[in-house]
Amino acid sequence: MSQKLLLLKNNIKWAKKTENRFSSYHLWCYKVVFGLVDTDVNDFFKFNTRTTSRGHRYKLYKERAITGTRSHFFSERVINAWNSLPTELDFTSLNRFRRAIVNVDFSAFTKCF
Repeated sequence: MSQKLLLLKNNIKWAKKTENRFSSYHLWCYKVVFGLVDTDVNDFFKFNTRTTSRGHRYKLYKERAITGTRSHFFSERVINAWNSLPTELDFTSLNRFRRAIVNVDFSAFTKCF
């Protein structure tokens, strides 16, 4: 197998894993935000109280991470991608959200090394 073909194959595997990871992050975020798990939403997130005309209405407030450790927490990693979800995404149920999130492009939030 040529070097370029092997590199392409590895990049496709990496992209698929990253896509699955982002989907699972958003499903957990949905469950926490809408109270589907036995966890208080305030332990992880704060809702954005600013009224904006762009995006969906379930935007989360991102506090400034002072330490490098905090920036790697789940609650910090997921906020930017969650807030950028399209307005037309269906938040009415977990199953509808799960089906709709498949079509969202998260490539802007992935790091390619």
